[in-house]
Amino acid sequence: MSDNRILIVEDESIVAEDISDSLRRLGYGKATIVDTGSKAVEISAEIHPSLILMDIKLKGAMDGIDAAREILKRRRVPVVYLSATGDPKNIERARLTEPFGYLLKPYNERELRTTIEMALFKHKMELRLRESERWHASTLRDIGDAVITTDARGRVSFLNSAAETLTGFTSAEALGKAFDEVLQLTDEKTGTRETPVTAVLKRGQAVHLTRTMMRRKKDGAVIAIDDSAAPIRDEAGNITGVVFVVRDITGREQIDENLRQAQKMQAVGTLAGGIAHDFNNLLTAILGYCHLILDSCEEPLLRERMRGIEDASKRAATLTQQLLTFSRKQVNRPEAFDLRTQVKDMYGLLLRLLGVDMDLKVQTGADPAIVYADRGKIGHMLLNLTANARDAILDGGLLTLKVENVTLTESHIGGSTIVPPGSYVLLSVTDTGCGMGESTLARIFEPFFTTKETGKGTGLGLSMVYGIVQESHGQICVESAPGAGSTFRIYFPQEQRLPAQASPAVFTVDDLAPHHETVLLVEDEPGLRKLIGVILSAEGYSILEAPDGVEALRVVKQHAGPIHLLLTDMIMPQMSGRQLAEKLLSLLPDIRVMLMSGNPAEMIEEEGDLDPRVQFLQKPFTPDALTEKLRAVLRRPRALKQSASGSSLQ
Repeated sequence: MSDNRILIVEDESIVAEDISDSLRRLGYGKATIVDTGSKAVEISAEIHPSLILMDIKLKGAMDGIDAAREILKRRRVPVVYLSATGDPKNIERARLTEPFGYLLKPYNERELRTTIEMALFKHKMELRLRESERWHASTLRDIGDAVITTDARGRVSFLNSAAETLTGFTSAEALGKAFDEVLQLTDEKTGTRETPVTAVLKRGQAVHLTRTMMRRKKDGAVIAIDDSAAPIRDEAGNITGVVFVVRDITGREQIDENLRQAQKMQAVGTLAGGIAHDFNNLLTAILGYCHLILDSCEEPLLRERMRGIEDASKRAATLTQQLLTFSRKQVNRPEAFDLRTQVKDMYGLLLRLLGVDMDLKVQTGADPAIVYADRGKIGHMLLNLTANARDAILDGGLLTLKVENVTLTESHIGGSTIVPPGSYVLLSVTDTGCGMGESTLARIFEPFFTTKETGKGTGLGLSMVYGIVQESHGQICVESAPGAGSTFRIYFPQEQRLPAQASPAVFTVDDLAPHHETVLLVEDEPGLRKLIGVILSAEGYSILEAPDGVEALRVVKQHAGPIHLLLTDMIMPQMSGRQLAEKLLSLLPDIRVMLMSGNPAEMIEEEGDLDPRVQFLQKPFTPDALTEKLRAVLRRPRALKQSASGSSLQ
């Protein structure tokens, strides 16, 4: 038996019962019978029939067609009209209600069954179609990409919500307009107008714009997009319109550009590190020869000039060290130091960064301003703040750096930053530049946010400043207004520990006596190798030289006597200093090892932990620093060896 609920609307009771009997015989079960249009409207709302057999002519004020119209206003249900006549007027009225069938009395059960089955099948297909349409409409409405369709003349026939947002047109405003009125496309490179809809209509095939396009919105804004257009065809294959799918890729392009810029910065950092390493080799040689000449020269004028060369070399070494430090990602290495000294030491570098049209003023108090932070990163922070001030000052101006100790008795609010009460070292960086508005201040520390024109900034400088301050457990506040300059106030917790003092060198009688140990010197730079050999030979050491690790191993095999220390550069062809040290330590467990490199010690450590038997000497170094380090290494207890029972000193 069928599960379909059928409603019979017939005012002749005998006819209604006859239809009901026929339905039972045909397997449709018991039908519900009403005799007026108003009752039909009422009962339909209660039982939700699967189909209505509706007599057109009913007693009362509402005939069958009027009743069907009222029912269909509330719910879509298939209606089959029953009529004894084929009155054209009734047929026309009935057509407006979109009936699923029309039976002329008298009819037989076969005709009744056929009409009912066709009506139910048609209704089922209609429901599926409507569900499919709802699904597609929902998909098009909620999809992230903008979708626009046109008719065969290129007139807009549909916009989804993403397209409304993208174009600035509502669907009602855009419908019927030419595509080019709603969406103006211009090639980003050539500036020529593009008409993909016209191209699709002419070619009859999909078109993808190979070059990122710039789209002009209704409000005149221009953004980058990625898009494609394809023809819409009917069942016969004829083009009835075009579907245009577009995506806003402004954010993606910005990310790509930021990535390219970051890669450039990384490449520049790598290049700078390589140049600095080679430059440190040259500075080591210059400082070494200056020292040798000063030791052997008594002529005052010549000594004065050599001191000038030595001082310039030391300044160059400091700049090279900063280049190495600032061109790489650093491990945080905090220490207690006086911020006043840091600012004063960087005065010359910061002044050169500002340029000739700007002045730099440094103000420091009389009391030490001790902070606990990474000295290199604080230097990096000062460079970024100075560069930011330089870009903000258009036609000459003043940058003031002030360091002072302050005590806050209550919380200080600076913008969105709250500085709790306490003792701080306050660094104030004030410029006389163009200043910033509230919208810029709200985003000033966001990575990649910049107000500079394309190619003039990465948007990373101030975000790095913020990160360094946070890493140092400090707080940063910014005060600025358009035309009134800017002040960055950075509060570092005041450190109670005093900076570590360098211990003066203490020499014993043995230190001043000639040395007789054998040193294996491995350095691929011939001039530097020769200089180090001269310095150590003058101290009494026996020197074995090699230009690389392979040659050093050959020298070791050929040397009959003991070798007390390996002094090797880190970066060499064929075999690195680290690899050479590992091989020699396996052959000569008691040998001391000292590595040299133009890269900072932390960069060496990042490549892997050094063997505890290995010491490190940073280039550039003076002859005194070299010989002092060498004596210290040779005075150390013998190498630490691992045995099956544990560790022991030999």
